[in-house]
Amino acid sequence: RMVQRGVPKDILNVKIAQISFETGSPPAGRPIYAAITALVNLFETPEIRNFMKDKHIKGPLFGLAIGALPPSEPPPNVPYMPATSLDSVTFSQALDYILKFFPGIWVYENCPKTAERNRTVVIGFYRLQKTGAGWMVQ
Repeated sequence: RMVQRGVPKDILNVKIAQISFETGSPPAGRPIYAAITALVNLFETPEIRNFMKDKHIKGPLFGLAIGALPPSEPPPNVPYMPATSLDSVTFSQALDYILKFFPGIWVYENCPKTAERNRTVVIGFYRLQKTGAGWMVQ
């Protein structure tokens, strides 16, 4: 993991009691077929929503390079995250968990507060794709 000096890591260290990764209405949740859906679930946890509200953080803004969204019923060769939940994890650990199912890298950007605007958080997922010459980030 690469971290730029001086960038606040406070949101990355927020502890989340429980997060459910699924689409549809629980308890009949369905698997997740796109990293953006998993990321939205993460930002919807009470701990992250309250942290962002308390710290006056705008966002989330998503920087995505995941390609086109799959059809409603993706073919079997499409990566997916089974409907699951995690208990007592940090925001950062949850991001790493998402990468287990959608290989790539995630990038955390922090735009500091200024006199004109609040602090903004940007999370980007970039997919890794195997090519004949190695791996390419998309």
